[in-house]
Amino acid sequence: MDYYSFERTKMMLEYKKNKNRGFTLIELVAVITLLMLLASLALPKYTEIVDKQRLKTDASTAVQLASIAETWYLENKTSSTFDVSKLTDHIKKVYGGIEPKSQYLKDKTFSVSLNDGKATVKLESIEFVKDGIFNEASIETTDLTPTPVEE
Repeated sequence: MDYYSFERTKMMLEYKKNKNRGFTLIELVAVITLLMLLASLALPKYTEIVDKQRLKTDASTAVQLASIAETWYLENKTSSTFDVSKLTDHIKKVYGGIEPKSQYLKDKTFSVSLNDGKATVKLESIEFVKDGIFNEASIETTDLTPTPVEE
């Protein structure tokens, strides 16, 4: 056996050794299928958790808005220039010049009303009051419980 044959045999062995390093197409398809299955099982739960957290954030914002409105009412009810329409301007001022927007219902704004010093905060079909009443879903905090809104 000459030197050339030996080198060629050595190269062929190296080629075969390197050839078996990768994954087969079946292995790759199996892994991708498994990952897709896991993602399809996890995505609905993730979406549910995110939506629930957004609703909790909106409930917290509503409680803050009710507190701001009631405090504003107590500070201004005896003023000779008392005007409930100025409440929105006060809320924007407290929030740094912007109107608070919903996280649950994208780009919707809260509406705040006062009735004898008691604030009610609404967001589309959801009604929040400082005592924790709202109509959409149950929220697991001590301040909030669900109640239907009369329309």
